[in-house]
Amino acid sequence: MPRAFATSLSTYLASWAAKAFRSQGSFKQSGLTPEGLGRMHIFALPVEVFILVLKLLESRELLYCAIVCSQWKNLALDVKWKEQKVELIEMLRALSPVEPSSGDTNIFGFTNKHRSIKDAVLTAGWRRLNELRRKVTRLQIRKPLALDDINYLMDIKKSVESPRHAFCPELRQLHVKLDGQPEPYVYDFLAGESLVQLNLSWMLIDPDESTRVVTSALERIARRAPLVEHIKVSLFRSEFVNYGLFPKLRILDYEGELSVESWINICAECPLLEVVHVWGLCKGLDDEETTYTPPATQTLPSLLVLRTCEMGDGVLGSSIVRTTNLPQLRELEVALEEAPAAEVETLISQIRRRSPLLEKLRVRGHNLDWGGFASFTALRQLELLGNLSSFTAEHVTEIIGNIPNLASFTIGSGGEEIDRTTVAFTPALLETIAEQCQQLSDLDVPLNALSIPWTSEPPTPAYQFKRLKYLALDPLFIEPGAMEPFAKYLARLVPTVEAFETILFLPDETGTMARAVPSDYQEQWMESLFFEVQGRGRNPE
Repeated sequence: MPRAFATSLSTYLASWAAKAFRSQGSFKQSGLTPEGLGRMHIFALPVEVFILVLKLLESRELLYCAIVCSQWKNLALDVKWKEQKVELIEMLRALSPVEPSSGDTNIFGFTNKHRSIKDAVLTAGWRRLNELRRKVTRLQIRKPLALDDINYLMDIKKSVESPRHAFCPELRQLHVKLDGQPEPYVYDFLAGESLVQLNLSWMLIDPDESTRVVTSALERIARRAPLVEHIKVSLFRSEFVNYGLFPKLRILDYEGELSVESWINICAECPLLEVVHVWGLCKGLDDEETTYTPPATQTLPSLLVLRTCEMGDGVLGSSIVRTTNLPQLRELEVALEEAPAAEVETLISQIRRRSPLLEKLRVRGHNLDWGGFASFTALRQLELLGNLSSFTAEHVTEIIGNIPNLASFTIGSGGEEIDRTTVAFTPALLETIAEQCQQLSDLDVPLNALSIPWTSEPPTPAYQFKRLKYLALDPLFIEPGAMEPFAKYLARLVPTVEAFETILFLPDETGTMARAVPSDYQEQWMESLFFEVQGRGRNPE
């Protein structure tokens, strides 16, 4: 290696070592100082420190380190293959060059296969691959390998060990993303019982084809890796998918439309589930068109987090709440856009009764009396996005008066257009919140500041937020000439805020409120004014 490159690499890695030490808090224990470490030679670094440095480097930089000496090679490759996510094609190139097939540029294959499996096993390429495959813990497949080449690879492995053994025995995370590839899943040979996280992304428009591919993939993986705890399935619309194949499942992230049968199966076969995030439901649990009759109620006894984002007919959230007991639930995100107004109050009552430990609640698209949420007395985070025309100042005082530990409070329209006539928040109401909710750390509300009710005198200590760190005013209705005095008032009201954001609406020539244009300049101006008054210059965020 050229001396200049070694010197620059030594300086570069030494600076990273200083950062690693600071992040690990190890200077005091080691007796070294950042300044002394910057002057010492890189080869004098303790191995533990050097490994911390290597973990901060990108894949290409690690390969540069691997050519310095045998010790660096072992350490660098250990970090690269054990700590970083590796592309399958990249790993297989240790055996032989891998390039797109001549007939299909989306399919890859080996360009130089050996005449016999015996010859392949004796090559230096296989020795390198054999070493690397045993180190890999995180693997992704974004470029499919031709079936003939997969068989070639498996034949080589079978000649040295049992086919029951995983190709990557230490593999813990597997991410498969093959858009538009209708072939059956053929990568189950890669993983074994060490696999705990599986990501599948197979973008197929046909629901029947999608169901077949996903079902086949999960069945083949479950036979080899039944201890998977985290599954993420992306961009699917499918009928029944049996997640009960993974009885140890704790996290399910389903970015697609889930079927009724799949949800019932999840409740029945996955009792250890702690986190569920689903985008939507193919049909409601009480949909007349469904041919499946679900039980009256089901239970997920260990579920802590449930997030639903609506797709399709938009009834997932209300269906789950209506039919599922969630006794340990701590966090719930539910959309009620399609739920009839008469049902919403019953649904909210069921949530409160069935999930008494709930700490974080996010409700979108509701038409409920806002004051009904004041009954969730154990909440620490409350986010309500709905019809602001029915929202009043009394609802705010009712909510903050009945939820003593509330730390984060958000009120919004859920994306619907709002105007100043529907905004109940005023600067005076902010003072009321400050007085009654001293423990609040995050606040995101619409604000009507057009009446300019503030004074030049600072608020009394009782009307100041003591712990508020984040404030968002979305939207903020205000006159341009009132922005500076309002910033001064706000800085006195929220002296502890570290992050501040606004969506400004200013009156145009006709008096109609419109989004500030150019919005970025105006909003940054408002935020800068606020922090200048505080004596901290521009927004630190």
